[in-house]
Amino acid sequence: MPPVLLPERPTSFAPAPPEDATRREFITGVGAAALAAAFLAACGADPLAGDDGADTHEVTDGMGMVTIPTYPQRIVADSVSTFAHLVALGIEPVGVAIPGGIPTSYFRSEDDAVVNVVASDGWTIDIEKALELQPDLIVGVYAEWNVENLQRYKQAVASYAFEEGWRDTEHIYAQFREFAANIGRADEAERAIETYEGKLAAGKEAVAPHVAGLGKVGVVRTAEDGWIGVRTADKGHITSAILAALGITEPEWPAARADEDYLTLSLETLSQLNVADTLFVEANGKLEDLSVLQTDVWKMLDPVKDGRVFYFETTWYNGDLLQLGSIVDEIVTAVTERG
Repeated sequence: MPPVLLPERPTSFAPAPPEDATRREFITGVGAAALAAAFLAACGADPLAGDDGADTHEVTDGMGMVTIPTYPQRIVADSVSTFAHLVALGIEPVGVAIPGGIPTSYFRSEDDAVVNVVASDGWTIDIEKALELQPDLIVGVYAEWNVENLQRYKQAVASYAFEEGWRDTEHIYAQFREFAANIGRADEAERAIETYEGKLAAGKEAVAPHVAGLGKVGVVRTAEDGWIGVRTADKGHITSAILAALGITEPEWPAARADEDYLTLSLETLSQLNVADTLFVEANGKLEDLSVLQTDVWKMLDPVKDGRVFYFETTWYNGDLLQLGSIVDEIVTAVTERG
């Protein structure tokens, strides 16, 4: 997309509007856009412009051409990851759809509240709640599973389908830079990337004395239902890029199935983990609740018997720079503290 000359960006966000005593019923389908426009106009807001009257412009998002505010002031995010992208750009959203059990703690204090506009389904945006916040933009993750939701959001208010990076570092940077430029935050994006690069450099220096002792490291993810899988470079997991940036090597894994995102294992195939000298286990839950880790098969693995396992009671699945920085911090802390 050719560069767009933007007017000077406002330095502050518009204050929150007074609570409207009248709640409008949101009607999906035909007429939704008109209803949303009428609702926002009644509150004195232009649905396609910031409260400061900033111009709109056409940009390309994950779904095609879209008209959005040049400098949006009142943004609603559809997930924790889009929330974190905005925070990395210095933007405080007016609302976020935060599903239950999805932590924001890697970048946000639990005491620092934000309006949760999650719908009754537990993960999408409740449009009626969102419109009460008088947004001028919704930012949603562009993915096949989210297209229908994004189409619904676009009917109600200007929405940007953000094609989130995850495959590798450069892909993440490219998508983040494009999104930031489209909402007038290009400089902030460069600062966020510089901060992350600095974290990687410092982390590499910190773990350097321990790399030889780690040997080849495998990143394993498991859950309470007994599922277990390996994050591998050939499946495009960003953890591989993080390990490489820290100077840590991975083993050569068997090829994963084409229709799966992980090298999925079972108790019968768990011995494949023995190709790794050390395991980083991403435990999606409390360790005592993870059935695979309680089995004799697990306990007989070479890295486990040798005490070369690092357990992380965390979830590494968002592609924002704050999440990636958090992963770096967790790995560096674990490796350097054990010595």
